[in-house]
Amino acid sequence: MISLGAEVRGADPNTPDGDDTELNVPRVDASPEQITAADAVVLLMDHSKFDLPMIEKNAPYVLDCRNRLSGANVEVL
Repeated sequence: MISLGAEVRGADPNTPDGDDTELNVPRVDASPEQITAADAVVLLMDHSKFDLPMIEKNAPYVLDCRNRLSGANVEVL
């Protein structure tokens, strides 16, 4: 996706600040502002620190790989 021009950001509440990934993906907080601004949110991990109802409410589209959300804007993998 990055090679096709997508702006990819990651949120991981369990990774220490300043810890870069091998993919060099900028990290953000999973805040309502970040979630609303995203074109799509992909839920890859179950983290109790994620506010799942807030994500479901604010994300324009969610690809849920953990089967934790539902709604018109949610697709479960």
